[in-house]
Amino acid sequence: MDSKRTSMNQEDVKNQPTTACANSGTRLRLDGVRVLVVDDEPDVRALLDIVFRRRGARVELAASATEGRQALEAFHPHVIVSDVSMPGEDGYDFIRSVRALPKDQGGETPAAALTAHAYKEDRARAFEAGFDSHLAKPVEHEALVRTLQKLVDVGSIAGTP
Repeated sequence: MDSKRTSMNQEDVKNQPTTACANSGTRLRLDGVRVLVVDDEPDVRALLDIVFRRRGARVELAASATEGRQALEAFHPHVIVSDVSMPGEDGYDFIRSVRALPKDQGGETPAAALTAHAYKEDRARAFEAGFDSHLAKPVEHEALVRTLQKLVDVGSIAGTP
């Protein structure tokens, strides 16, 4: 995963569409990918849980930045999807705290910001905080899955514990 992150063209991820796009009609897969979802809204967590599990991912849900850090330590996700606007510690502070961790504790785990904040400045702030991708709500499910595929080498993960 780390070699993928260093060799991946960051501009490909940063320049992807940030809003809903046309459904490709293909069922994209996330087989074996461990996804940590951090969002204070129960309905969003439930929806993302369904979207990712139906595509073969293993999912851990966290309702706050604190829960997200605990899950990061216990679950060892391949990728993080986090809301930005959360009460208390927001998603920007959460990802900064993740990036401050050593690599072996998840400090380099790819992360996507999923947020209602869709302005150019919001994207810049997300990347500055340490997110690898920025997606504006509402986002089409296939676009979200494609983003995770770009952040993680799915082929090398399938079948691993």
